[in-house]
Amino acid sequence: MVSPYFPEILHSPGTVFACSIHYPEKDDEIIREYLMSKLTLLGLALCLGGLLMVGFQKLSTLMGTLSTGTAQEATTIKKLVDPDNLSWINNISVDFVKNAADYLITMPLYILLLCLGVICLIATYFFKD
Repeated sequence: MVSPYFPEILHSPGTVFACSIHYPEKDDEIIREYLMSKLTLLGLALCLGGLLMVGFQKLSTLMGTLSTGTAQEATTIKKLVDPDNLSWINNISVDFVKNAADYLITMPLYILLLCLGVICLIATYFFKD
């Protein structure tokens, strides 16, 4: 029997050698502490996407104003998607839901990405195991 307080050499298929101190009661805590959840990664990816979109839009605006003298408008879902695919929003019978959907498709995409990213990061702490 090997004491858990001393390093042991682990031989397993696929690995050559691994030295580790094994504390079985701490394994779950260590794994939860150092690995990010999928919701955290999604939140960070959405925030990064929003920040990259802001950066590229500011850079293109700077380049556009230098060459044409006009500023570029922000990218929205309405500009990216074919209007036929968004026609279902006009058929929503509840006014506040229709207004909310119109607001979401016309707001700048970087704000939407940043808000969804922050919501995912906040939700991470509520849905911890």
